[in-house]
Amino acid sequence: MNKRKGMIKYLIITLFCIVLVSCSVIQNSNNKLVILKDGDYQININTAGLQFSFTDKEGDIIVPIDSVSGLYINDSPVVGSVIKSKTKNQTVIEVTTENGEKAVVDISFNKGIAKISVNAELKEKNK
Repeated sequence: MNKRKGMIKYLIITLFCIVLVSCSVIQNSNNKLVILKDGDYQININTAGLQFSFTDKEGDIIVPIDSVSGLYINDSPVVGSVIKSKTKNQTVIEVTTENGEKAVVDISFNKGIAKISVNAELKEKNK
């Protein structure tokens, strides 16, 4: 049963990464690493451009960080970030895009499942 649970976690992490990599992305140079742990696995987050990798408890890389990818919001790459809070399993990061747009990114990692929500700042339309 433990082998099955491990395989399910691996598949969930793999599917998450496929979805994440399919998003529009870019690299940034002011790298800060945030690590969220969940027993056998950890997610490594480069906050500069919001890039992700996953490792197992032995430190072996399951899903490597993409050296060219990160988060885009409305076709604009994330170029700055501020860590607002961090616990063992969750972090909240305020990001700024190249176009000056801001968003709050909430990342949690629990029971082998990474959840990411991006709440972009709404701009008022000119009347």
